[in-house]
Amino acid sequence: MKTRILVIEDDALLNRMIVRQLEGMGYEVAGMGSLGDARDYLKKYEPDLVISDMRLPDGDCLAALPALAEFHPVIVLTAYFYFVIFPHPSADRILWQPVVAGVALE
Repeated sequence: MKTRILVIEDDALLNRMIVRQLEGMGYEVAGMGSLGDARDYLKKYEPDLVISDMRLPDGDCLAALPALAEFHPVIVLTAYFYFVIFPHPSADRILWQPVVAGVALE
């Protein structure tokens, strides 16, 4: 069974890019554009990993992060420098936007 990844990114182009890149690496990937869409997805599926943009049209990922991280590893995508300096304790990894494949801050 393939590893299932949920991508939550409101920028449609970036969402498609991440989904295609991960699919090309052999993962099963679902791309959602909002927290609401992601919540609906999570009612039906159990991803092995969640990759989420920090700022979404229907809320801030930080508010949802503790609930997400309780059941799934979470990687947060952000272009906001302050989050990288003062990361949320529930985030497993932080990736700068634009995303560079294979690069994560430890």
